[in-house]
Amino acid sequence: MSDHSIIEAVLDDTQVPHQPLVVIVDSAVFSGLPLFRESLRRALNRPGPVVLVTALHDAKDLAHPGATVVNLGVPGLEDDTNDVEQAIVSAYNSGAQVFIDAIDVIAEDHGPGVALKIIRSLLRLIKASKPPSRLTLLLPHTSPFLPSLFPPTLSPALTLLHIYNPLVLSHLSRSYLLPIDSSPAFTTTLDRARDRRLPEKLAYGGLDGVEVSGDWAPKGGVVGALIRKPTGGVKGISRALASVQSASAGLGLVIGPVSDLIATNPIDAPGAGGAMDRPAVTHVDLDLPFNLSLTDEQKRRRGEVPLPYAHEGEGVGIEFGEEEDDDEED
Repeated sequence: MSDHSIIEAVLDDTQVPHQPLVVIVDSAVFSGLPLFRESLRRALNRPGPVVLVTALHDAKDLAHPGATVVNLGVPGLEDDTNDVEQAIVSAYNSGAQVFIDAIDVIAEDHGPGVALKIIRSLLRLIKASKPPSRLTLLLPHTSPFLPSLFPPTLSPALTLLHIYNPLVLSHLSRSYLLPIDSSPAFTTTLDRARDRRLPEKLAYGGLDGVEVSGDWAPKGGVVGALIRKPTGGVKGISRALASVQSASAGLGLVIGPVSDLIATNPIDAPGAGGAMDRPAVTHVDLDLPFNLSLTDEQKRRRGEVPLPYAHEGEGVGIEFGEEEDDDEED
């Protein structure tokens, strides 16, 4: 199964075996909201109930009609922890897909324990139901609440989606001379770069063309998936990388190979060619106020000038005279 087919199955909620928990992780410089919105759009196009919990965004910006919306921004509701938990859990119907747009905000407002209790309650209901029922969360990778979602005791099965600016992957590929794929060599490098907040450093510094992107869908992004199956162990972990960009018809996002957006071989990437592959730089290219170029006649005349020290590089002979003999005694 190709990488983009794996991520297509995640967004379509057709994974085998079924995954009850999907976590979309983004950053301050590359939003995961378009991917969250696309997963929600596909859920609404399928039969079955959909519950959208909004703690940060306006529901009108996320959902089409048809979703049951729990707006935590209602005055008074956000002040009562019990009411928040009850409002979310009671909105669940058998077989429903649940989307929470900012679980980290709920954790900040009501405490991590309350947020985890809500997630556990929803996962119990989801596991007792049948596919396509699942829980989808969106939060930044800098959130202190994020590691709380990783333990297998919360959910043995987990799908983790990271969204990246394609130029960040190109930067890493050229820097480490690694092809862009889902191999351990590249994905480990990508994970370490994310932990060092390299995407933010590149975007804030304007390096390698990386910019802060909110709505990146027209230009495209790259989705990295880490899928943990209930079986556990090394064989229970799989990785995938795929491109995602706006559909030509303008409705939704299209998933494809990473090569649809960027060169996946560092040798083929722009700026990676050797000196023999690059065109010669001329005076016009340098845009200098003076001319450094020589005409053919000037080059010929320069070649006729004898060079001093033409023997340079040859051995140097040293002859000592009698008066210069080092062994001479005073």
